[in-house]
Amino acid sequence: MKQLIGKLFVLLAVFVGTADFTALPADGGQIFGYVTDGYGNPVDGVSVYASDGLGDNYSTTTGGNGYYSMVVVDNTYNVTMDCGQLDSMDYQCPGTNSVSVSDDSVEADFTLQFITTPTYPLTALYDFSATATNAIDFLTNSDGAYPYCGLVLSGDTLYGTAAGGGTNGVGTVFAVNTNLTGFAAVHTFAAPAANSLGIFTNSDGGEPGGDLVLSGATLYGMAEYGGTNDNGTVYAVNTNGSDFRLLHTFSALDPTYYTNSDGANPYAGLILAGNTLYGTAEYGGTNGNGTVFAINTNGGGFRIVYTFTALDAGTDTTNSDGANPVDGLALSGGMLYGTALYGGTNGYGTVFAVNTNGTSFTTLYSFTGGNDGAYPYAGLTVSSNTLYGVAYSGGTWGNGTAFALNTNGAAFTVLHGFTGGDDGGGPSAGLVVSSNVVFGTAYYGGSGNAGTVFEIDISDTNLAVLHAFTDGNDGANPDGDLILSNNILYGTASDGGANGNGTVFALSVTPLPSEPAFSSPMRLPNGKFSIVLTGVEGQNYTLQMSTNLISGNWTTLFVTNNTTTNSFIVTDPNATNAARFYRVLVGP
Repeated sequence: MKQLIGKLFVLLAVFVGTADFTALPADGGQIFGYVTDGYGNPVDGVSVYASDGLGDNYSTTTGGNGYYSMVVVDNTYNVTMDCGQLDSMDYQCPGTNSVSVSDDSVEADFTLQFITTPTYPLTALYDFSATATNAIDFLTNSDGAYPYCGLVLSGDTLYGTAAGGGTNGVGTVFAVNTNLTGFAAVHTFAAPAANSLGIFTNSDGGEPGGDLVLSGATLYGMAEYGGTNDNGTVYAVNTNGSDFRLLHTFSALDPTYYTNSDGANPYAGLILAGNTLYGTAEYGGTNGNGTVFAINTNGGGFRIVYTFTALDAGTDTTNSDGANPVDGLALSGGMLYGTALYGGTNGYGTVFAVNTNGTSFTTLYSFTGGNDGAYPYAGLTVSSNTLYGVAYSGGTWGNGTAFALNTNGAAFTVLHGFTGGDDGGGPSAGLVVSSNVVFGTAYYGGSGNAGTVFEIDISDTNLAVLHAFTDGNDGANPDGDLILSNNILYGTASDGGANGNGTVFALSVTPLPSEPAFSSPMRLPNGKFSIVLTGVEGQNYTLQMSTNLISGNWTTLFVTNNTTTNSFIVTDPNATNAARFYRVLVGP
């Protein structure tokens, strides 16, 4: 806000109820601005200099909101920062801002990029307990172990599967609250019994794989093994653990060719359209290379959508369409999109599309094993007419890639080639698309060599590591798909934690600069949290806090009251060590 009184200019800047007044001389002006990091967070205590090269030199430091100002005489100035200081703070030194001042105020902002990208704070919502070996050499406990797959969120409850552990050692379906207040084993898979062929069978399945589907109060999922033929099952169970229903048991394999009519060993999750579930089986089918199938939610109407063809006799690795689909499907416009781990014209896997009625199968892309990647271990995400996915290996550094291509198979693009170093390696979970970024996980690598959570800017393919797992209490080796809700990523680490059996975690992420944003909360010495809210001038925002994400249970911390300012510092006065979540509402 600027007011003319004769030859005197007055500049008023308001930050959380405080005001800074600067009286400008009649023959001079002001240089001011904001210094923020690459995520929009303010940078405090950084020296800023202005020099006209003719002997007029000025300096100041940024405040807690990243703001600085200098009253100067009229001239053209080069505005710079203390590069040695920035280097010690792990920031790259930005370029010089050249500004001309003439009886006015001029803004010169700086955005600092990190030399080593910092990680965001991660909260372990649940740590799976220790296991003990039972009489038939299965590792058992009360809650489960090795959560390889992703989660589904309903209200303040996350549902997922653990491939091992439980009272019988063959896995569980579990529920965990986002506010750290509760865990429940929704279903524990039945004890296995060995038959005369040494195959472990049971009534409901074992080693549940793939993400669950939630419809109403019913969870739908698949178990990779077990059932009457040890080839896996499709099941349903209520969220409270009642009414477990076996929807399909995959049939026995021919002992010579490992073929059958319906598929075997479904490692992936299901998707739901209407009352029809669609999924993939990694093995089996008439050629032994897996199937795409459909089944009604009541267990009826099982049908094969597609059976992958036999491998070429000359190579035993290649075919036209792919082999062994190990992850779930994506549905858009009546078409199912997926990946096959092996096969294709080069033997390194494929991206495919097929109509839900089984027609119009198309191999959209065959990986070469070169810079494009190899062995797509995860499913796809559809956004508009673009498919996003990852390949576990290959790429420039041999540690996998993140890629995009059109739904018609055109315009294949490598978004990132993983080095296996700080950025991670071996991505094996699907990507989450949010505006112009994608979030994902790498199974290994990172500064702790236990995997990473990353963010890739689609527009320029820059990658930022949001968290590097330590193989400590945070977990290790994230293998399941992430979900994003209210700027919080939820996921699982299949190993690590206090007992080495995996964790469920939550990770706050900064929204895109085009949206109302708030910094990752910083704990103050008194135990309270400080948050910087950054938005667009002329727009009001409300910052709210919740301990459990239940709709309607939000506490308002701050409402903007001056729309000429876009940055506010807010303190959460009652913060404790309990999980706390924040959201920004856009006002009138």
